[in-house]
Amino acid sequence: MTEKQRKLRKCLLAKIHLDNFYIGASQNGAWQEFLLNNFGVESSAELSIKELISLLEIMHGSKSAAEKPDFCGRRVVNNKLGTQKQIKKVFALKNKIFENDMNFINFIYKHTGKILWRLDMLQNMDKKELTKLIVILEKIRMWKKSKEL
Repeated sequence: MTEKQRKLRKCLLAKIHLDNFYIGASQNGAWQEFLLNNFGVESSAELSIKELISLLEIMHGSKSAAEKPDFCGRRVVNNKLGTQKQIKKVFALKNKIFENDMNFINFIYKHTGKILWRLDMLQNMDKKELTKLIVILEKIRMWKKSKEL
């Protein structure tokens, strides 16, 4: 690693550790789980420069440009991410079933084991998890609908 790369990496790590997302996640003890779910590592110090940039993009809610694993073979972003159609369907069902976002976040944690800090983090879930949520939410919606009749 060259000196410029070393400086860039240090700057990226500093930027990550000063971000409000990191502060909130680390205070609640979920930072390591977040890294494990998205990158397969327990510490941001184990990430390459490309992965650190992707991490910042994920933390700020934008899509990651990296699709392939880096040269170390770690997964940067799961290439089996859910589709926008699935995400819209989950949000539509959420609005019909749940009165507030916290109940919905607890529901997701109960059924997938993933902690969402913001609702837009649904974009980081894979197709299987979103399909599972859609099926369960549809069953709840149908049950509530039959209960009203």
